[in-house]
Amino acid sequence: MAEMKFETPVFIREKSEKSINLSRTPYFHNDGGRPRYAEKLPRGAKLIQAAPTNPDVALGNEYVVSQITSVKKTPPYGVETQMGFVAQNVAYAPLWATRDVAAAFGVTPLIVKRRMKLATVSPRLMALYREGGIGLDCLMVLASVDDHDRQEQTWAGVPTWNRRPDYLRQLLTQGEIESDRDPV
Repeated sequence: MAEMKFETPVFIREKSEKSINLSRTPYFHNDGGRPRYAEKLPRGAKLIQAAPTNPDVALGNEYVVSQITSVKKTPPYGVETQMGFVAQNVAYAPLWATRDVAAAFGVTPLIVKRRMKLATVSPRLMALYREGGIGLDCLMVLASVDDHDRQEQTWAGVPTWNRRPDYLRQLLTQGEIESDRDPV
């Protein structure tokens, strides 16, 4: 069997490629947050059973792709395609930050939850992030507020020389009770 490369998922903090001979090391497991390949199943590990699939059953909703808005290379992740689509009813399946999901990516459930929280970011700020105009650290702070208008107003109101996560957090939490002071 030819050597294959394993691309680490986006949830893992460090991106790296590794050549793997799957015929020699067919087992993949999470060893304390680090991916490991082994010849034999590690002691105490349980195999994940493949989910039963039926190709005759259509999953999800059918959408019509009306246009491809853009295609761009996003190193080191590959090609990103943005598409416009037409639908009468859009439904999203819920995502859950479970221990199993976290373990599959070699991170804690808290990290998965934080990454999923990024889905609440304003589309304008997400576009700005894709263009490189805002960092992930600032985007994560803005995601702590669900209100898109407040996210955008906060970002627009911060001087360009002071666009730091700690300052954004300070602005977003003004007027709230501080945890390091006695409230009485």
